[in-house]
Amino acid sequence: MLSIIICSINSNLLERLKQNIADTINCSYEIVIIDNTSNKYSISQAYNLGARKAKFSHLLFLHEDVAFHTKDWGEALKVLLDKTEIGLVGVSGAVCKSRYPSTWSMIPTEFYRINAVQRWKDGKTTQHIQKEAEHRNFSEVSVVDGVFLAMRKDVWHDFPFNEQDLKGFHFYDMESSLLIGRRYTVVVTHDILLEHFSEGSINKKWIDESLKWHKRHKNSLPIVKKGLSKAEIKRVNHYVLTSFCFVLVKNREFKTVIQYWLKALSLKPFEKSNLDVLKYYLRSCLSVNK
Repeated sequence: MLSIIICSINSNLLERLKQNIADTINCSYEIVIIDNTSNKYSISQAYNLGARKAKFSHLLFLHEDVAFHTKDWGEALKVLLDKTEIGLVGVSGAVCKSRYPSTWSMIPTEFYRINAVQRWKDGKTTQHIQKEAEHRNFSEVSVVDGVFLAMRKDVWHDFPFNEQDLKGFHFYDMESSLLIGRRYTVVVTHDILLEHFSEGSINKKWIDESLKWHKRHKNSLPIVKKGLSKAEIKRVNHYVLTSFCFVLVKNREFKTVIQYWLKALSLKPFEKSNLDVLKYYLRSCLSVNK
């Protein structure tokens, strides 16, 4: 019933996940492993290769540094994927995707739709994050996180992962959300609790790919799946801009940060976060010049 496609770089994590799936899924399944220990494939290449090998009509593209806490989660996923109007299912996402460079989570948390356990960098501390709009088993969203991407094989066939433009390991999830969302509903399930053992990496490579991706899709953004007011969208955009500025400064992209700081300043000139960004920028510049 379910083909689980994993791009693997860590055999220990993979074996632990295999056992976890066997203990919790409670449905017919196969695991399609794409060995990427030599970094031969981009994530888009690995996932397309896995989808072509898959024998079932329901596909789940899954990171290997996770564990399922929900029993019989395979049936819960099948119920959603059997709804023809639904094209993509995740376990975490957001109802709004700004036009400005950002991750899905780089917005105020009230716009999250998520039911997940996140393990932080110390490897021990965990947090159960739960945000949903209604008391139901799924929420419609604009984008979902790539840790868990489920779709029917016919949907993947029409919207394969973009190997041409996405050469690395970022933005495949946002691209799928955007493209599939034009024809189908994209949702986050609240019936499957997944633990993620690592945090995402935001570095110079992510910044470069983010700028390219957002430029390429500038005419398709923002994506808003909830009736946000103009004031709420403005607040989201300002939050994204200042968050991105902090990322730029942290990675010493000092020339680029001024451009986005001025955008934030023009949107909401009297917000304290504008001053916070400026102080951080000046401190970082001074530390580099010492």
